[in-house]
Amino acid sequence: MNLDSYNRRVVSSFNRTSTGIIVAVSLMWLATAADSLFNLDWGWDKKGLWIAPIIICVAIVVRVAGHGIFQLVGAIQPRK
Repeated sequence: MNLDSYNRRVVSSFNRTSTGIIVAVSLMWLATAADSLFNLDWGWDKKGLWIAPIIICVAIVVRVAGHGIFQLVGAIQPRK
């Protein structure tokens, strides 16, 4: 495996992981909001309503910082 294909796989897995975290937390937030609003008795903890946006913001910051580091070390090429 050459360096370019390795870098593509690392960047791709990083993107998939961060996107998966954001999607999972968003779905959990929606389920918590629905449970809270409609009294569905699903047992979702209401603390998720305020912690989920913080987790999503941190995940976005890590993703942006990761892409900056990937560009800095040359794993991805800057857009032209």
